[in-house]
Amino acid sequence: MENNFEKISFLNAEAIENKEEMERKEKLKDVYEDLFERELFPLKVLQGSEIIDLTADKELYGVTSKRPFVVLEVGRIGEIDENKEIKRVIYKGEIKDAGPFQSIKKEEIIYRDVLPEIYKNLPENIREKVAFPRLIDVIKRNGETKAIILEKLDGIICGDHNTSKESIWDKKDIETICCLIKEFQKIDPEEIKKNFPELPERDFLKVYKERLKERIEPVRKLLGEEYEKKMKELLQISEEIIEKQASTLLSEDIFCFNTIKMPNGRLGFIDWERPYIGKDVSADYGKLISRLWTNPELQKEAIKTALEINQENPYFKDMLRASLVLLEGGHMFRHYFKRLEDDDLRKRKEAEKAVGVFKKLFKDILDNKGIWQE
Repeated sequence: MENNFEKISFLNAEAIENKEEMERKEKLKDVYEDLFERELFPLKVLQGSEIIDLTADKELYGVTSKRPFVVLEVGRIGEIDENKEIKRVIYKGEIKDAGPFQSIKKEEIIYRDVLPEIYKNLPENIREKVAFPRLIDVIKRNGETKAIILEKLDGIICGDHNTSKESIWDKKDIETICCLIKEFQKIDPEEIKKNFPELPERDFLKVYKERLKERIEPVRKLLGEEYEKKMKELLQISEEIIEKQASTLLSEDIFCFNTIKMPNGRLGFIDWERPYIGKDVSADYGKLISRLWTNPELQKEAIKTALEINQENPYFKDMLRASLVLLEGGHMFRHYFKRLEDDDLRKRKEAEKAVGVFKKLFKDILDNKGIWQE
């Protein structure tokens, strides 16, 4: 193959003006040399909705940050894909100092081995609503995975870390996501450990106890000491239940921020570096449900769906109660409680709405009302 670097002026040595520029070009070469070898010729970098010429990408944030992730618009792809022209790809690198909880090697395994199996086993009516990015290639250095190249799915991200875009989601989408979570949890963790022995395990009892201390303040101030006592009782119930559960593969990240509503109506699911082993199968549902506070009616539907598809587990309802109060929901309640006196009026109004939703949710859970009745 001809030397493509000679054709790209911003990589040429004579263009180097100072030490900082030299370091920048070396970082560029470190990333793009791997791509050139795969006949991927990047033309532009996409950061958010902005398209940036490589020559103007002074910060190189996507490829040099602690979390290397950049979308590339490519000129052409050699023989990688004969049947479908790919316009954009994702370069996703190893997160620095992340450890086994956020491993690019683990994500490679999930994309290569786990997601195709899940897709095959999904009910047909759910399968036609789901999409996963294709793993195009894996970049290795000294036998270790350095980065993965993924197909970029087009569409709209369904929310952020703390909220969902209520205009995007509907009841059928919630059913699709809950079914995907259920199918993911059927994967035997031992299959992952064959290629990734360091697959981490989370001690939920320890996490519950640690989180209880953080979650008590907003409950005590907004709901009263009676509900603080009920939170502690819920922790005791959880201690009895968790030990009876089998170890399960949990995704950690199937929620709005990692879900794309595609133009064809499918939901695309991205970001798979965080799976781990745990005994609380409700945790994945709790993360999804807690972010649906922007649409309380849809949040109710998500709770109903999660309870329905897990009804064979007599302990699931109590685990979901604990997950929403002590873990994800508790995190959200505390997050917005701290914003109630924010100087920014918009943030304050958002916090007031969120706190109102979580106050009602927590009261219903802790009082065993509505859908939570025994």
